[in-house]
Amino acid sequence: MAAFCCCAVILIAFGNLLLAGLRCYRPDLAKWSQEWFISCISWAAAFLTIITSALAAIGVAHKVITLPMVLGMLPTAFVATYLLVTTNPTVEYTAAASVGGVLTQAVLLACLMRHKWTLKQVTWPATRGLMKSIPIAAVGALCFSGYAAVDAVLGSALGDSVLSHQALGQRLVIAFGSVLSAGPFLLAPTKLGALVATRQWAAIIQYIERSSLTMVALTTVSYFLMPSVGALIIRYMFQHGTFSAADTQAVAAVVQVLLLGAGPMLATAIVFRALHAVHHRSHVAAISVIWFTAYILLSVCLMDSLSSMSLAVSYTISWAITFTGALIYIKSALGKNIEGDSNEGPTPLPII
Repeated sequence: MAAFCCCAVILIAFGNLLLAGLRCYRPDLAKWSQEWFISCISWAAAFLTIITSALAAIGVAHKVITLPMVLGMLPTAFVATYLLVTTNPTVEYTAAASVGGVLTQAVLLACLMRHKWTLKQVTWPATRGLMKSIPIAAVGALCFSGYAAVDAVLGSALGDSVLSHQALGQRLVIAFGSVLSAGPFLLAPTKLGALVATRQWAAIIQYIERSSLTMVALTTVSYFLMPSVGALIIRYMFQHGTFSAADTQAVAAVVQVLLLGAGPMLATAIVFRALHAVHHRSHVAAISVIWFTAYILLSVCLMDSLSSMSLAVSYTISWAITFTGALIYIKSALGKNIEGDSNEGPTPLPII
């Protein structure tokens, strides 16, 4: 926990240094403009998310599963509540509501699990060891965060409205995916750790396949419900002020396509947890880079033919390809261990 807190402090300090440089480069941001406020809010959210993730991991390690899972819904609940109660929502207050939810989540987790964590064991070796693993972990997470940069660059060429619809659709799918995957994601480290410790390679494959099938099935059902139920929810939540009926239909169409990619995306996250459990961290990074590259290439190739839907379609195809490749790889890697255990007795798992 101490190491995570140190890394979180470094992250927020680095972010504010970047903002300070931006203020020097852009004097017009010296005041609390909208851009400055949202940037500060975003870095605060990044800081708090690291803390909540560490606390959730501590809870899972102590068999506390339900509490982190339920509290993980607070950021989405705060934003949804704000959008429902206001008649004229603004970007600043929406971002602030999200951070308020993360802050509440962090405080409640820290208080309710106060006997399970401590800052008394802050040591430089532990922090240094964690920081050494950050670069490869960051590359491994590129596929879950890099799409925003691609959307910002390519989406601007398609028009501001397309970029807005894509961004809002992504956030809605992420929120839905977070609720859908909260249980499996929290249980996966403990479950996979126990299976790896007892060298139950076949059971790991079965767990991955079962979890992946569940994710894909639920998001596929949501895909068929999106034109009716989903569009109604979007209209009720967002169709205020300048957000028109046309915007509702556009966002609903984007979300529907993104949902087809959400299943493989969540399933890939399960595969990544399994790869981390068997120490194939470099392969997680490699797969993440492959997804990022495929997303860029597909988006560029499909922009002329699919226009406003090119980013959503590229997202779905990229995740389908990535999940298929990741699943084939881990089944092959674990299959070799099954053969080794049956033919030659226990053999050490290759650490790559």
